[in-house]
Amino acid sequence: MYTSNVYAKRWSRSQATLIYKPSILWVTVLRLIKMDNLKLIFNNLKDGILLIDKQGMILEANESAKILFNLPDKSNKITSFFDLDIDSKIKAAIREEIISPNNRMLELELSRDTAVLLLHLKPIYGRDNSFLLSAKDITKQRELDTVRSDFIANVSHEL
Repeated sequence: MYTSNVYAKRWSRSQATLIYKPSILWVTVLRLIKMDNLKLIFNNLKDGILLIDKQGMILEANESAKILFNLPDKSNKITSFFDLDIDSKIKAAIREEIISPNNRMLELELSRDTAVLLLHLKPIYGRDNSFLLSAKDITKQRELDTVRSDFIANVSHEL
């Protein structure tokens, strides 16, 4: 883009337009490539990321969130977060955060046998009534913490 503008200064206005237009095209192409890269990064994050509005409608979801929350396959119909078949604790916590955002992390244990999720709902500034929900499955970390504390308890008891 910069070199096109340098050459354009030497030529007439009509010739400069011919050089400048391809540079606008390249900027557009580069923006599309950046968007593709961002979408690629977004879909390959390990944590589940949902973009939801104030009514709980899911606007965007990455692949991890689709797996974690059992989201239906992409369809033209926008899905409500509160209509999903997930634990009522999660729904209640998210509803409470949407009504009065505190920008805090929530750690919810779904059941003894399944999963422990770390949820973070954050308002998106610059986009009215939208929230970014990140969900991280920390089940294995909790299991390791339990094993470690049990081991320490046994060792200290033996001493």
